[in-house]
Amino acid sequence: INTILTSCEERGFGSIALPVLGAGIALRFPDSVVAKVLLEEVHEFEQNRNSRTPMLINIVIHPNDDDSCEVMTNTFSVRYFLSPSGKENILRVANSQKCLILQNQPHVARQNLTSGATFAEGGTTVASYSLLDGLQVLVCQGDITKLGADALVNAANEDLDHGGGVAAALSKAGGPQVQKESRALVKQAGKIATGDVVVTTGGNLNCKKLLHAVGPVAGKSGGRERALLEKTVQSALNLAEMFELESIAIPCISSGLFGVPVDLSMLDGMTSAITDVKPKSVSLIRIVILQQQVFQAFRSHINLTHAVTEGTSTTSAPQDATFLSFKPLPAVINVIACSRDTIRTVGRDLEGILQKQLVEREVDVHNFSRLEAMEVEAVQAKVRLLEISLEYKRSGNAARDRSVSGVDVYVLKGLKEDVLSVIELVNKAVQEALCEDLQSKEEAMLALNVQWLIQKVNGDWQELSLHDNFLLEEAHLKKQVSVDVTNIQGLTLTCVTSSLALEIPTHWDPMRDELFKKVQLQPNSTEYQHVAQGFLKMANYNIQKIERVQNFYLWNAYAVCRQRILAKNGQADLGEKFLYHGTSAESCNLIERDRFDRSYAGTHAAAYGKGVYFAVDANYSAGGFSPADTAGLKRLYVARVLTGRYTVGNRDMKSPPPRGADPTDCFDSVVNNQQPPSMFVIFHDDQAYPEYLITFR
Repeated sequence: INTILTSCEERGFGSIALPVLGAGIALRFPDSVVAKVLLEEVHEFEQNRNSRTPMLINIVIHPNDDDSCEVMTNTFSVRYFLSPSGKENILRVANSQKCLILQNQPHVARQNLTSGATFAEGGTTVASYSLLDGLQVLVCQGDITKLGADALVNAANEDLDHGGGVAAALSKAGGPQVQKESRALVKQAGKIATGDVVVTTGGNLNCKKLLHAVGPVAGKSGGRERALLEKTVQSALNLAEMFELESIAIPCISSGLFGVPVDLSMLDGMTSAITDVKPKSVSLIRIVILQQQVFQAFRSHINLTHAVTEGTSTTSAPQDATFLSFKPLPAVINVIACSRDTIRTVGRDLEGILQKQLVEREVDVHNFSRLEAMEVEAVQAKVRLLEISLEYKRSGNAARDRSVSGVDVYVLKGLKEDVLSVIELVNKAVQEALCEDLQSKEEAMLALNVQWLIQKVNGDWQELSLHDNFLLEEAHLKKQVSVDVTNIQGLTLTCVTSSLALEIPTHWDPMRDELFKKVQLQPNSTEYQHVAQGFLKMANYNIQKIERVQNFYLWNAYAVCRQRILAKNGQADLGEKFLYHGTSAESCNLIERDRFDRSYAGTHAAAYGKGVYFAVDANYSAGGFSPADTAGLKRLYVARVLTGRYTVGNRDMKSPPPRGADPTDCFDSVVNNQQPPSMFVIFHDDQAYPEYLITFR
C-alpha cells in the first residue's frame, strides 16, 4: 500500500482509487486487519509525504461485500473522525448504484453529527460509545468553552462563585451575565445542594442553556461520592429533557478542584445516570476533558471497564483489551395470508421454532482479561462471521438480575451451535491461561524446597529460573538426566539443598487434603480479640463475624514472594505489615481463591498507580471502599502485605520505579506519602495474602 501511494505521488497523480486489498479469496486477511492497515498506511503516508499538493484517496468496496463495507465504514468513520492535526475529517459518501466510497476530504463535518462536533481551536473527538438505542456519547479532548451544544454543563460550587477551574473558564467566555445570573439565583434560593443543578443563560457561549451542576467534594461526602455524582448527572440530564434539548456537553465533574478520582468520577456515574433517566430528546452527549493527564486516566478507565464501539488508533496491552458490542442485522420474514388469525398462528409457530434454535450464554468479563490480543481478535471475527449478538452487561440494576454470577458479563445470543462454538473458543483460551498459572504456582512451590544452580566460569553459583529449575528437577526424579564425567578435565557437581519454605501458620485449622478452607473465629478466642481490637481501634462499626482464610496455594505463592524480597532487602526492609482492604461481597470469593488481582481489585482508586491498594487506617477502607450488600453488611480484609522498600507513587505507574540507575533494582511498593504513609500500593499479586475477612455493619 505504501509503495502504491508513493508511486502515485512520484508520478504527480491527484487522485487514486483502491480496492479492499488483502480481503479477497487469494490473501484472505480479516476485514478488521485490512481496515486497520489501510487506515494506518494512508495516515502515515499523509504525515510523511513531502508534497503539499492535495491527493484524493478513494477506497472502493464492491456493493455485494457487506462485511467489508460495515467494518471499513465503522473503522474509518470513528477511528479517524479527526486526524491528530484536527484538520481532516472522514466522510462516507454512498453511491447506491455502483459502489461505496470512503473519501479523505478536509473541513467536512460528518453528516450524522450535529454542528459543533469539532472544536474551533484544535480539540478532537477521541472516542464514541453507544449506551442506548439512538443515544451517542462522544469523549472529547479540548476546551468546553469552544464547543457548541444545546446545553453546556458547568462544574460549579454550592455558592455558584465561578472563581476557578472549568467554572471560571465558562464564566469568562460567557461574559459578566453568567456570574450575575448565578448570584441572583443564590440570593433567591440560597446555596445549591450537592447533586442539584440550576440553569441560567449562556451569555456569549454557544449554547441555549448553561447548567450549573454541584458535584461532590472528595473527603467531604462520607464515602458517597459515586452516588452523589450519579445524582448530579441525572439532574443535568433531567433538566436537558425538560427543556427538550438534543445535545449536552459535560466536563469531568468533581475531578478537578473537588479532587474525586477520575476512574470513580465520570463514566460509571454517567452510564448509571443515563440508564435511570432514559433520555428521549437528548441524543448526543459529549464528555469534554481539557487536561492531557486527566484524559489519559479517563481513557484508561474506559478501556478497563466498558465495551467500546470504537476509539482512536491506539494499541493496548492484552489485559486492557475490551470487546466490541455487536448486534447483527435482523432477518425479516414477511408472512402473507388471507386472515389475521392465520398470520398470528404462523407468527406464533415461527417464534416457537426460532426460540428452540436460539440460546443465550453469559461469559464472565474477568475471563476475557486472560485472553491474548490475537485470541480476542479470533473471538470477535467468529462472532461477526456467525452473526452472534454480543452485548456487555454491567453487574448492577437490571444487569445484576439477569446475571446469576453477580459480576460483569458478556451476553452471547444466537443459534445454539454457533454460540457454543464461541464459548468453546473462549473456554479453550481461558483453560490454557489457567494451566499456565497452575504451572507457575507449581514451579514456585518446588523452588521453596529445591533450587538447582549452575556454576559460572568465575566460580559463582547462579540459580536457574523457576521454569528451568522445575524441568531439571522433574527430569532428575525420573532419572532422565545423566552427566558424562569421562572427559579429560573431569567435572564435579555440587548439590546445594535449601529449605526456604515459609511454614504453614501454626494457628491454622488442620486441612487434611483440602487446599482451601475458611474458618469462622470464636468471639472469645485470643485470635478474634486481637483482630477485632486492631479494627475497632480506628473504625466505629459493629463486627458480625471474623473469618480466617486458609488457602494453601496463595500462602505458598506469598511465601515465595516473601523469600524473594527478604533475599533482596534483608530482614530490616522486608516490611511485612497487616493492612486493610475494603471490597464488595461479589469480589470475596475471587480474592480468597485467586489472590488480590488488579483486574478486579482497587477499581475505586488509582491516584498513586494501577495496583492493589491497602490502607493503614481501617476506617478509610471501611467507608466508601466497602459497599454494603442488600442486607446492609460490609466486608473488609485484614491482609499480610510485603511493603518492602517504597516511594511515593503517581496515577501513571503500572509498576514500582527503579531505586537508582539499575533498572532491575526497583522499589517493592508505592505510597501516598513518604512520612508517614497511610496507603500502600502493590503491583505484584502474590505480595499480599488475605488473612482475615471481617463482616460488619
